[in-house]
Amino acid sequence: MLRVFIFLLAASPALAEPLPSVRDSPFAPFLIAQTFTCSGKTCGQMGSCAEACHALLVCGERARDRDNDGIPCESLCSARC
Repeated sequence: MLRVFIFLLAASPALAEPLPSVRDSPFAPFLIAQTFTCSGKTCGQMGSCAEACHALLVCGERARDRDNDGIPCESLCSARC
């Protein structure tokens, strides 16, 4: 039975098209944000504004927003999260 199932999937024309990317999803900002961890990185060690916002908002790392204006790691972000 399992061999028939695999054969049917392999023969399906719908699978000939590439699967949509996670980035194409309307939920992409939320899916991508979930890949960050609360590791205590400094702003210089972070790779994006999204990571800095995650550190500030989710992890509560207030040191990322030293002047308390809502903009973490101002070298990465130019607006509030």
